[in-house]
Amino acid sequence: MIFALFWGVWHIPLSFINDYYHSNLLETGWIHSVNFLVSLFPFVIIMNWLYYKTGRSILSAIIFHITAGYFNEIFATHPDSKVIQTALLTILAVIIVVKERRLFFDTLEISGDSILNCLANKQSHPISILSPESPTSLKVIKLKQAVFQYKVKGI
Repeated sequence: MIFALFWGVWHIPLSFINDYYHSNLLETGWIHSVNFLVSLFPFVIIMNWLYYKTGRSILSAIIFHITAGYFNEIFATHPDSKVIQTALLTILAVIIVVKERRLFFDTLEISGDSILNCLANKQSHPISILSPESPTSLKVIKLKQAVFQYKVKGI
């Protein structure tokens, strides 16, 4: 979801370029500009789902993004129809999140012993950052596919 916010901020300056899609949206009414920003959230969920379901293929995300923009241009969709498109994308995103709940919401449970075993055997562990805060705890910052979660686990 944080990515959708950054993506929205990234596109805002495009509203100031004459005859560009975003400036045209702004001229048709504020509701269409807001719709564009809202549509980024289901779009990001779907794009992340595609990315992880294709074995972390960035190419699938690129093709999805290009295809969405390309078909909107070919069919010259009216901003009102994009409101319907956003509703449909939202429904699809909700279905994906419900069906793939584990992909988006699973947490990583680890014990001190498993970390020590991995370190002793020089094996990699599915933890992105470990920082000792005290002798009895570790702050685990983990990326579980699309969700950041912070956990403190005693050893």
